[in-house]
Amino acid sequence: MNIIIDTTPTQSKPYSGIGIATKKITEQLVRNNPKVTYHLILHTDAESTLDPAVKNADNVILYDAGVLFPGYLNPLTYTLHLKPVIEYIYREIPESVYFATYFWQGHPAGYHPTAVMIYDFAMPMLDMYANKGVIVNALRKREYWFWQNRTARADAIIAISESTARDFLKCYKDYPEERVYKAFMGVELEKMSAEARAESGSPESEAKILAKYLPKDWKKKKYLIYMGGNIQRTKNNEGVVYSYQEMLKKLSSDGVSKAEAPYLVIAGAAYEIDSAPVKDFKQMIKDIGLKDKVVFSGFYEPEHKELLLKNAFAFTHLSHYEGFGLAVAEAMRAGTPVVVSETSSHPEVVGDAGMLVDGKDYKKVGEAYVTPV
Repeated sequence: MNIIIDTTPTQSKPYSGIGIATKKITEQLVRNNPKVTYHLILHTDAESTLDPAVKNADNVILYDAGVLFPGYLNPLTYTLHLKPVIEYIYREIPESVYFATYFWQGHPAGYHPTAVMIYDFAMPMLDMYANKGVIVNALRKREYWFWQNRTARADAIIAISESTARDFLKCYKDYPEERVYKAFMGVELEKMSAEARAESGSPESEAKILAKYLPKDWKKKKYLIYMGGNIQRTKNNEGVVYSYQEMLKKLSSDGVSKAEAPYLVIAGAAYEIDSAPVKDFKQMIKDIGLKDKVVFSGFYEPEHKELLLKNAFAFTHLSHYEGFGLAVAEAMRAGTPVVVSETSSHPEVVGDAGMLVDGKDYKKVGEAYVTPV
């Protein structure tokens, strides 16, 4: 059997949910199916997060998709980079199956045997396709539906949750339900290297690692962590900050001053980007007087994620819609109490193992944060 996989999201979106899923799924497929030949498509000039051992496996053939385009040229990626490679493989091996781990990247459904993974319907549910104004949003919306509608011609749909499967079938009522498969996301926190594990064998060594990301007095004051979100409006970043502000008010009424209260740590490289949405978000934090209490960790090494999570007193995620909520599952695996919005797939993931809240009721969310402090 021959399977073609576009693994370029491990280069263009390496630390997003899409990039992480593409990496993990591809690695597990290659390792667990040695009799299957995998044809992996990668850009020439960009580093991939794929394990080198997987890229060099005996059952893997690598294909060059050319240089990685800047983000604003994404609509041309399939036509100019992916399609020529895909057509070449199908000419050589007609019986191949294409596995699209990221439908919006483009896929040959309707022309060649194709399975497509669907993560969520957050954008259409909230009519939010871009953060760069009405015109860009309209263009991105058109592009989104061009590829999404083509998924209805795929031979199989792989949904990452019951919630996503239901949303797909609501949108495409004529699609055969028996060809929609649910494959829940696995949770595997990156392990530290042998050297890093040796370093973290003592509290002093862990503190040395955490000092890269956290304030000096984090251990005394503690911290609430928000991880796994980008600057898109669907993530309700503002809600996280406003609910944290409510937590500070609650603690103040209990005699804990703002200066002594826990920090809010917002982790991830997305908040280092010099863009208007990021600037507006940080200005909002400054305007409400929380600049000294909200800490941006910046990019963190994947193998340090578990350390950041397990040392937080709680994890929060108040997004308006999630196809699965990988970051929530990772926090739970790290043993961190979670406070998340009761939307879409979150009840599936959390069950009774965390606190489900109305992500728009900031006062009640803030009170929920106080519980595990």
